[in-house]
Formats: sequence, C-alpha cells, structure tokens
Amino acid sequence: MRVAGALIGRARELATLTEALAAAGRAKGRVVLVRGEAGIGKTRLVEELGERAPSHVVLTGRAVPGGGAYRPVAEALVGLLRSGTAVAPEALGPYRVPLGRLLPDWSEPGDRLGGQDADPALVLGEAVARFLAEVGRERPCLVVLEDLQWADADTVAVIVHLAAAVRGLPVLVVVTARDDEPGAYITSMLAKAPDVLHLVLGRLPDEAVAELAAELGVSIDPATLGRVTDQVDGLPLLIEELLADPNAVAGPVPPTFAALVGSRLGGLPESQRRVVTAAAVLGLAPDWSLLGRVIGVAEDDVLAALRAADEAHLLDARDAALRWRHALTRDAVLASLLPPERAVVARRAAQALRDRGRPDDDVAAAGILADAGAGLEAAELLLDVARKDISRGALHTAADLLDRAEAAGAAPAAVAAERVVQLCATGRAAEALGVGTLVLDRATGERHAELALRLARAAVLAGRWDDTTAYVERAGRPDDPRSPALLADAAHGAGQVEDAAAYAAAAVALADRSGTPADRCQALVVQARVARLHNVAASAEGFRTAAQLAAEHGLAALRVDALLGLGSLEALESETTTTLEVARAVAADVGLLGQVTGLDMMLGEHRLLVDGPQAVRELAEDLVERGSALRLPAAEVAGRYVLALAPAVAGRRDDLEHHLNGWATATAGPEAPFLSASARAFAALAVHDLGEACAILDQAITPLARHRSAAPLHQFGLWALLRTVVDDRGAEARETLRRLPAGVRRANRAALAYAGGVAAGRAGQAQAAAALVADAEEALTPLPWLRRTLRLVALESAVTEGWGDPVPLLRAGLAEHEAHAEEPAARTARDLLRRAGAPTRRGRGASAVPPRLAALGVTRRELDVLSLVAEGATNARIAERLFLSKRTVETHVSNLLLKTGTDRRDELARFSE
Repeated sequence: MRVAGALIGRARELATLTEALAAAGRAKGRVVLVRGEAGIGKTRLVEELGERAPSHVVLTGRAVPGGGAYRPVAEALVGLLRSGTAVAPEALGPYRVPLGRLLPDWSEPGDRLGGQDADPALVLGEAVARFLAEVGRERPCLVVLEDLQWADADTVAVIVHLAAAVRGLPVLVVVTARDDEPGAYITSMLAKAPDVLHLVLGRLPDEAVAELAAELGVSIDPATLGRVTDQVDGLPLLIEELLADPNAVAGPVPPTFAALVGSRLGGLPESQRRVVTAAAVLGLAPDWSLLGRVIGVAEDDVLAALRAADEAHLLDARDAALRWRHALTRDAVLASLLPPERAVVARRAAQALRDRGRPDDDVAAAGILADAGAGLEAAELLLDVARKDISRGALHTAADLLDRAEAAGAAPAAVAAERVVQLCATGRAAEALGVGTLVLDRATGERHAELALRLARAAVLAGRWDDTTAYVERAGRPDDPRSPALLADAAHGAGQVEDAAAYAAAAVALADRSGTPADRCQALVVQARVARLHNVAASAEGFRTAAQLAAEHGLAALRVDALLGLGSLEALESETTTTLEVARAVAADVGLLGQVTGLDMMLGEHRLLVDGPQAVRELAEDLVERGSALRLPAAEVAGRYVLALAPAVAGRRDDLEHHLNGWATATAGPEAPFLSASARAFAALAVHDLGEACAILDQAITPLARHRSAAPLHQFGLWALLRTVVDDRGAEARETLRRLPAGVRRANRAALAYAGGVAAGRAGQAQAAAALVADAEEALTPLPWLRRTLRLVALESAVTEGWGDPVPLLRAGLAEHEAHAEEPAARTARDLLRRAGAPTRRGRGASAVPPRLAALGVTRRELDVLSLVAEGATNARIAERLFLSKRTVETHVSNLLLKTGTDRRDELARFSE
C-alpha cells in the first residue's frame, strides 16, 4: 500500500509493472491483470505506476455494478479527449462509427453500430486498439481500468481482444479485478488469453503494520501495535483505515472491517444515516443530486449528511465525483439495511433514475432493482435494457442481461424472443433455434407469433428451408410482410425459383400497403435477390429502387445491402466496380465492418484480375490482419490466397507451399478449400504444365460446382478452358459452367469463348474459332492480367493442333508479359512462338542481374539459366526454353557453379531467391 509517497510491501509487483511500462515505450505492449481480494491494495499499486509514467498518455476508467456496456473503456477514452488530447476521427476510417458508442462527439445521424458477419465486441476492440495506436504516435499510452469484477461481458471481450492487438503498439493496459467475487469472470476469461501477465497480490507481512505506522507518523505503543497486527491479518485496507483513525486505535480494535464501518455509521444521527444508506443503494459512485428525491429530504440536509460521512471516513468527496472510500465500505453500509428497507429505497432510486432519463440510467435502475430483489420490476427493465444493447451491438452484455431477466422471473417467451435475435447476431443461428423452440409451445398470442417469425429468420440463417416454412406457418401472420419475405428466402434457398418469386412479390405488395420503409426495402432486396437467377434486368431494377428508398429514409444498412446486390450484378455483367465502391464507402461511413471487409474481398479480386497479384499485396495483407482480428475466416483466407498467388505465378513452389501451410479453411465458406488448389494450379501454369493444372482444378472444383451458393469465381472459366485444351471432357465442363451462376460472369463467359474457339479450331472450323477467340479477347479488355493468363492456355491448342494464326496474339502477349516482369509467362510465350515457327531470340539475356550476383561476375544470360535451374528444369528443357544448344547450357551451369562456389544444382538454386 502507498502512504506519503512510499509503497509498502509491493516492491516486486511494482518492479514488474515498471518493466512492462518501459517495454510499452518500445512498442512492446501488453495487458496486465492485477488481481486479489477486496482491500488488498490494487488501486494503490496502479496509482504508483501512474506516477512513474510522466512521459506517457494516461487513460483511466472504472467499472461499477450496473454501469452498462463498455463503461470503463468509454470513461477512459472520453476522459482523454476531454483533457485536450486530439485524435482525428477520420484517422480511424470505418472504425470511427464503432467508437461512436463510446465517444458521443464522434457519432453521427445514421450511424449503425456493428455489422454483418463480425462480432461487434471484436470490432470495437479493434477500433479501440487503433485509437490507442493513433494516441501513441506521439507518446506511449498507459491505460488503467479498475474494478473489472463488475465489468460487463462486452468490456471483457474488448480487453481480451486488446491482449493480442496491443502486442506491437506502445500501449500498456493494466486492469484490476477482485478475485473474491462469485464467478470472477474477468479473471477466468483473461486467464485463457495468451500474453496476459497476471499479478496476484497477497496479504502483507506483520512488519508492514509497524512500517506503515512509521510512515504515517502514528505513535502507537507496542501492545496496541500487536493487537492491531493480529486483528488486521495483513489486509492493507484495514491497516490503513485503523491507523488513519486515532479513535479506532485508541479503543478496542474492531474485529472486522464491517464492524469498523458500522461503528462509524452508528456515530451519525438517524437523519444522516438515511442519506448515507440511500447513497449505498445508488451504487459505488452515487449521484448526490438524486438523494433528496429518493428519501424526501431537502438538498441542504443531503449536503450536511454527505459532509458528515466524509469526515467519518465513509465517503470520499475529494474528487469531482462522490465515491465510497472503498467498495467494502459500501458493502458494509448496505448490510445495515433490512431487505424490505433496501427494496423500498431501491424502487425509489430506480424511479428517480428513469425519470431523469440520461443514457444508461435504465441500466443503473435495472441493476439497483435486481440487486435489491425487486423481482418482476427488475425483470421487465432488464429485458428492455437487453433489447437496447442488442440494437447497439453490445451482444455479450445483452446475453448476461437476458440471463438476469430470466432469473428475475421474466416471461420465458419474451426472453427467448430476444435471445434468438442475440444469438443470430453472433452467428449462432442453430443454437437460437434450439433455445426458441423449447419455449414456443408455451407462448401465446402476439408473443407466440413474434417468436415464431424470429425463429423463421434463424432458420434462414442456418439454411434450414423446411423449418423456415414451418415456423412462418406457426406464426399465423400472413399479412405481416416478413412472412412472405421469409418464405421467399426459404424457397430461393431450396432452389424453388418460381415459388420464391411469387412469395417475394407478395412481400413487396404487403410492404407497399402497410409496411414501414424498412419493410419495403427488405422486401425489395429479397425480390431482387430471387430475380437474379432468372431476370437480371428486373433484379437490377429492384436493387436500384431499394437503394433509393433506403437513401431517402436514412436506412444505411439496407442501402448497403441493395448497393451490394446491384454492384454484384454490374460486376458479373461488365466487370466494373463503380457501384461496389459506392457500397463500400457507405458501409465504411456507418461502421459496417463486416460489409466493408466483404466488399474489399470483391474489389481485391477485381484488381487482381486487372493488374495481377503483386498489385493487390497491400490489400491482401490488410485482409489477413482484419480477418484474424475480427474472426472473419473468409477474409483471412482470401488475403492469404492472394499472397500465395504471387510466388505461384512466379513459379516459386517452395514459397507457395510455405504460404499454404497452416491455412484454416473449415469455417471460411465453400470456396476456401478450393483456393489452395487454385494457387497450386497457377503454379503449374507458370511452368506451362497444363495437364497438372487441369488435374488440380478438376479435383477441387467438382464439390464447388455442386454448391450453388458458391461465389462466381473466375477460376471456373479457367477450369473449363483447361479441360477443353487438354481434351478431357471439355464439352461437359463447358456445359456445367453454363448452368452455374458462375457462368453469368463476364470473365467466365470470356473463358468459355476461348474454350469454344479451341473446340471449333480442333473441329476444323477455323473461321468460328477465330471469331470466338476475338470475342474472348474483347470481353477481357477490362481484365488485362486474366486475359494474358487465359490467352496462353488457349493458344497452346492453336500451336499444337495447327489451327488459326496464334503468332500475332503470342507476340502481343509476350510484349505485355515482359512489360509486367512476368518472366515465367514470357518464357511460355517464347516457347510457343518457337514451336509456331516464329522464334524470338533474346540475345545475351534480358534480365537485370541483382547486385550480389553481379559482384560474383554472373551475366544476364547466366541469370536466365539460373532462374530455370531454380524451377527444376533439366539442361535439355533450359536449352529448349532459351533457344540454346544443350552444350551451351552445360557451359553456363558449370560457370555458375564455379562463380557461386557451389557443387550441386540444388545449392545453386538458392542463389536465385
């Protein structure tokens, strides 16, 4: 404990924290949990640490019982900004909106908290980490969050996320928690998090009492000192309280801290005791302005009572906010009330809070009623607060509130209806179905209908189409626009296109007659989604109308849904991304991080097909980082695929396999396992092994082709083209692709044109073949990299089988490959030109020699040979690729061995890295 500038008995713990503080200054951040029983000195320890951080930005927050979602984190961030530290909201990009939950000045009309496919607590945790990174650009940060035994579950989730997120930041997060509270939730959660440092504070040795008395300047005789030492049992709080109160030391030593508080409370007049006990009911940081209304006394009497409690060492009024000397002090005062007395005061306090109506007053009122055992009153208020938390993305806290509401006696159907929404929002639709189904038979009237419709939505999310239909029928609300909209989703998912269209039309008609603007938008989006498979023009018009309606009514999330649908159609038809970019901007503006990430995946794939994998590297790295942080496995896999594709197309198979090792694709969607095979197929294309590329893709694409919900990836077209070129059931592959949604995509239609040209050329239909190849070339104008890639595959057939005039396209392609430093593809183009009777000699080599090889005397031609050796090519194959004699290649290899000081080809290959 800390007295007069000294910290007694905590030298080891303070040294550990000081070392962590210094490490944070070197951008090696971490989270430290300081835990121990009540009164053990956790606050004293972190206060001392704060005094040792004069060069740090210090943020402090504290949890209180019933404080609501994110209170300690919000208090820390708001306090920092109010102190004058400036952080530009625009620097946080799409993370500004999640931070608007904590920073009211950062929120804007239309902001939507959270986002599809991303846990809002994880999004907020990442947002807080990025906020702290911005603050830490100038000075390192020390974040102190106290009393987290009372923190809500969402705050705990944010801190668990920070444990990983701050590892490379100049940020030290120190959290304190009592571990003598039932459950000790924060302790158990952080115990599972890697890289969290735990400091457990024990009781002080006996000699600390004498040392503390000396520091305080308290004169105490040996006999009294012995009695005090025996009684306090090393608990710092009780030691300090006794030594700070001469009257307590002079008389008999109270047997417990509660007895000490009781004696102080008993020394006040009855009228002042009523004020103090009411303050205890109000919480750890009671708002004194409510006390007069709670107990019906004048303001002057309240102030007099508070002053008396401060002088009696019960309350601490030295800071701007009124607080108890310690949480144990409040506990002892509360214990002096009989349960009926506490319940009466709690009802009055809750009503005063609700009448005032500030943010989180309902949360505090619910907590006061629940703690006082007010039963159904608390249950209804807890349910209402849980609904609000669900709507603002505090999903973990909402789950706890629903548990408390259920325990307090709330109607099971009412709790289940909210729990279904909460579970679906966290991606647990199947669990939501189990929870809701258990109580559906016991629900009646409107509660039954509402629960059934919410279960139908959960069934849609879980892909259980028959269950969706059954729950809509059980709801018995055919005139509710949600009913036909849900039936349309179910029919669409089951492949019943005509039924889906009919239900979707009914949903739109109902919404137009009696629905809200949100109902109309949702119905239009469902109708457009259904029409996409059979009427693209109608689908586009539906999405366009929904987007306009959503914009008019400020329905940002629905506008993003509509723009995403419209942009997807435009991308499929024309390979343009203008509307997708608008959708991303809107999603980022309103904080839909899940949607932003999904759109980045789509935009990244488009740029890949335009400029190749190297051009998308930065976005790919961001997707990996974001996908890992927000637990969006599809995004992480998409980023890793692009990073693996770079060595694949360069023919560096070892690097490729290094990237592919450790992919976790099980939860990343049906496309994820296919992507690793796709990367290996491109590696085979880099050495122009079309047979291997075809075999790899064919094995991987078969299950994907059966999954009609799979994304229309460009690899479908490559697969059909390869099957045609290698003459392995090419017609079957082309027909399969035409039947799939992927066959609608422009890139894949172009691949089918190339494949059709190959088939026509092989059948002796030269004119048709030339026309189809020309169509493919024209269709792929917006996607130069993909065009260069597919062209080489198609022209292999023209050269080998002698149809058409492949030379002009090969020469044009060679120039493009060389301009973009695509050496493996350029070598393939030269090889095909040579085989077509139009060789292109490269003289003395065209590759720039790296400085370290130039220093060894390696020439440009030797570098060309070296790169092919690294690919595993034989001397004969190298001679063929470089238009050299075998003897000349042998000479180059011998020179390379001599110049690099190596003895074997595998050792030589390392010099090309």
